[in-house]
Amino acid sequence: MLKNQLTNLLTVALVFSLMGSAYAADKKQELKNSDEVAKVSVRIIEPRIDNSYFYSIGRVKNVRESTIASKVMGKVLSIKVKAGSKVKKGQVLVQIDNRDPKGRVAQAKGALTQARAAEKIARQMLDRWEELKRTDSASQAKYDKAIFDYNSARGAVEQAKGAYETARSYLKETTVTAPFDGTIVDTMIEQGEMASPGYPLLRMEGKLDLEFEATVNGQDINLLSVGQKAIIILDTSRNEQKEIDGIITEIVPSSDRVTHSNLVRIKLEDESIIRSGMFGRAKFARIASSCPGLLIEDHLIIRHGQLSAAYILDTTNTIRLRLIKEGRKNGDQIEVLSGIGVGDKLIVSDTSKLHDGQKAEVVQ
Repeated sequence: MLKNQLTNLLTVALVFSLMGSAYAADKKQELKNSDEVAKVSVRIIEPRIDNSYFYSIGRVKNVRESTIASKVMGKVLSIKVKAGSKVKKGQVLVQIDNRDPKGRVAQAKGALTQARAAEKIARQMLDRWEELKRTDSASQAKYDKAIFDYNSARGAVEQAKGAYETARSYLKETTVTAPFDGTIVDTMIEQGEMASPGYPLLRMEGKLDLEFEATVNGQDINLLSVGQKAIIILDTSRNEQKEIDGIITEIVPSSDRVTHSNLVRIKLEDESIIRSGMFGRAKFARIASSCPGLLIEDHLIIRHGQLSAAYILDTTNTIRLRLIKEGRKNGDQIEVLSGIGVGDKLIVSDTSKLHDGQKAEVVQ
């Protein structure tokens, strides 16, 4: 039995000895491999030139549009125009019942007349007390009271003037006129209905001067600039499309809080075949100067959790693992927003056996 136990112990010792030798050999080989100069292929990062396009939907609209709303409350007595009517600036469009505003004007005018009469009497009284004061026939207190009464009367006149002008302005608003030359697009109230402050009455446009208003998402808005060219694609008939050249004239800086998009206004160079209200698409080019991101192949990116990195070769021919920030995916390429710059040597050969700090030799 003792002989068998000794045999078993020798066997176990031999196994562990062999395993240790194998592990040591593996580590030695691993260290040897890590010290080996890697053969790599590189690509020098160059400035990105992006000639692709992106699209945004929008509509054709008149440069000058206006929704005319009521500023007073009253019954609509008459509507002088209809959709399609050509109007001149100052032309009467809608007449609202003005009997109540006229009554307010009459009241305000009467109050102003009374205030002026009171001011006149107060002036006469002040003149009298001033004469008495010069002859020491009036006390200082009564003289001061006369001054106070006169100043109060003057204040009442100014207050009555304001009320009178307000009443007149209110009366004037019962006659709705055109703010500029143009065309009535739509009537939004009927004769006999009640108008109220802020309630829309009509919608009108200026003379034929059309533009395209596109909605561009926040990610693309920085790719555009005022003066940049665009192509507007409109459906002119059931099976036909028309491309019209345009130029960006305005980029609204504030974005919509819900859609996170911005409005871009484009001046149309050919207005002969289009009309206000037509929907279409704006085609924009991604100009190179507005695209700082670089594009690299997706398989060259090493990902670990939320981190992304890529191998580059530094000036001492040492492999470095560089953390990067990914952007949009474009086919089998990824936009790199930061971490790699123009002039860096990106390793494009197999990276599975490379590690940070390893020496490398560039091969074709």
